[in-house]
Amino acid sequence: MDDVRPNVAEPGPVERFLAADGCRPKWMADAACRGLGPAAFFPPTGRALGDGVWDDARSICRGCSVRGPCLEAGWTESDGCWGGFAPAERIRLRRRHLRESA
Repeated sequence: MDDVRPNVAEPGPVERFLAADGCRPKWMADAACRGLGPAAFFPPTGRALGDGVWDDARSICRGCSVRGPCLEAGWTESDGCWGGFAPAERIRLRRRHLRESA
């Protein structure tokens, strides 16, 4: 007999970030992306990164008043655009931060 398991999706980065009670941090209420779906910030896996995949997210983040807290929240996330920065950009920022603080 096949092993039948319920079709339960793994929690995404935003769901993992939420508190256990489902409450969002206070800064999220002021985010320019509040109420928007995740599509612009978490593009489908396998999409080439050179084709403007982050353009929509960056345009939303550009004028956001809570970019700092958002970037801090996504500092170690491997997926998505947080604070206007793509994963590879956050890696470079972390490396630079480590070099400067050493």
